Amino acid sequence: MRPGNKYDEEEFARREKAEKEGLGSMMVPSVDRENELHSRAEYYFQYVREHYNSDCTCLDRNPWRESDIEIFLHYVRIGEKRRKYILNDYKFDDPFGSKFPVERVDNFEKRAAELVRVTYKINNWILPSENVEEEEEEDEDFDPELEDAGDEAAFLAQFK
Repeated sequence: MRPGNKYDEEEFARREKAEKEGLGSMMVPSVDRENELHSRAEYYFQYVREHYNSDCTCLDRNPWRESDIEIFLHYVRIGEKRRKYILNDYKFDDPFGSKFPVERVDNFEKRAAELVRVTYKINNWILPSENVEEEEEEDEDFDPELEDAGDEAAFLAQFK
């Protein structure tokens, strides 16, 4: 397990001092460095494991769908934001800085979309993004009064 950083040590020291001086709160347990660091590490390890599985399993389906790719990319992009948030929240230096491979992710997005498009085309399927209802053409013989009548028998009787 990774040890705490300077911020953690300062926080532990502050709380220990408050405990010794009798200023500690009954609601806050006494300082247990190993337990606190271990609990925090376990929490984020579990969090990452759950989200990593979500990232990967959405591409298990064959063939991929547009929505599968959108979900995967959402998890990848939001995962990077959350990683940075966690490091910042606990005042750890970011060993990767701004090295997130944006171009690589964008390239994957384009290539995956093309794969899905080709797969759907080969199978004569319609992509959900292309499944737009065609606008109905206006019929010159359309009579709104007949349409609103609602009674099929009355409608048909007009043609006898």
